[in-house]
Amino acid sequence: MKKLIREFKRTLETSPLTKKFYGWLYTVKHRKETEAAKEQLRSRGVETVAQIQSILTAYGHPFFFDMGTLLGIVREGKLLGHDMDIDVAVYDAEADDLRDFLLKNGCEHRYRYRSDAFGVMEDSYRLNGIKFDINYYVHDGQRDVCYLAYRDEAEQYASLTEMSVLALSCRPIHALILQPFFDTAVSIPKDAEQYLAERYGDDWRIPNKNWKYWKGPSVTKTGKRGTKEIIPTTEEQK
Repeated sequence: MKKLIREFKRTLETSPLTKKFYGWLYTVKHRKETEAAKEQLRSRGVETVAQIQSILTAYGHPFFFDMGTLLGIVREGKLLGHDMDIDVAVYDAEADDLRDFLLKNGCEHRYRYRSDAFGVMEDSYRLNGIKFDINYYVHDGQRDVCYLAYRDEAEQYASLTEMSVLALSCRPIHALILQPFFDTAVSIPKDAEQYLAERYGDDWRIPNKNWKYWKGPSVTKTGKRGTKEIIPTTEEQK
């Protein structure tokens, strides 16, 4: 039955007759989920960051807290009040191997972003009801780079799961340190302030509620397309 429901939703999403209405419903649902995610991060975010730190330390590959999570840790000593997930950068990891490890440690795989050009770009998991994103970084000559999927308002897409791909690059991160964060210590780049300036600009210390990550100074649009794969929960697979 649940498989039939997923197929029906897919038909609504792609049919010319129902595509716009389905998109509107999706937007309304997304807004409600966003507010719920923010509240969950406020209530259990610090606890969840500590758990992710412990799990990925056991995994053994270099990693650090990234994007808005890193910005909150360094600039404010807490998670950003308007944030709704946790961002993590992982180096030299094979996506399926890391997935298996995270699943064994109580995490739930929810989304996978991939493209023909770059393979698996990002995975989203849940822990304690909070979404955390794994961004896969690689060394590319004189830069470190990861690839992310996003929806460009100026583009036309065949479905709600099709997305554009951008590259985020930075100077090579040669060292990581443990930064005190509430009752634990978390992994961040040793030159975190330099890194944040590359990501957000030299004014990164000034909060900007209108910030869009796909417009940052270290972003390059690749011109490639990718897809967002929704991973059914264990219950949904039954």
